[in-house]
Amino acid sequence: MKTKGIILLLTILLLVALTACGTGSEETTAPAANDGTTAVDTTKIILQTETPDTTKAVEPEVKPSEGLSLSFDKESNGYNLTWLGTCTDTTVIIPSVHEGKSVVGVAPWALSGCNSFNAIAIPDSIVTMGNDVFKNCTNLVSVFCEAESMPDGWNAEWLNGCSATVYWGNEWHYVDGVPTLK
Repeated sequence: MKTKGIILLLTILLLVALTACGTGSEETTAPAANDGTTAVDTTKIILQTETPDTTKAVEPEVKPSEGLSLSFDKESNGYNLTWLGTCTDTTVIIPSVHEGKSVVGVAPWALSGCNSFNAIAIPDSIVTMGNDVFKNCTNLVSVFCEAESMPDGWNAEWLNGCSATVYWGNEWHYVDGVPTLK
């Protein structure tokens, strides 16, 4: 009698396990005991799966540039871009987050004289921008800012000494991780 109970229990567990591996809505019932022992209630298991929405276009994740020199600012509890560092990208993408903290500013003169890149994307997490950030960046052609317009905390002379064209958030977007005009 013990053996029949164990077999019944194993059968129920096997049915539950097989049902959990299914891919659609399935209905399974466990066998009832007909040997004079207490009857087992019929168990109904329904597994529902969701169909993924394939109508939405999935934008690839934007990968920030690596090697940028960032320093932590205790006052703002965030990072500031201070120099190009070892970054060799021709399109520099400033990260919005670094080591779990927001990147909130760009230091004065941070990229002044850097001629190794021709475009830069600035996230809307940047709330302060120093003066002369791109001064003498003669190869810089495009500055893509996620903000819709110049934030109040940006120095009015942030673009001083640079002839690059600035594109604000409503004028561009990322296509395959690259800043592109709309």
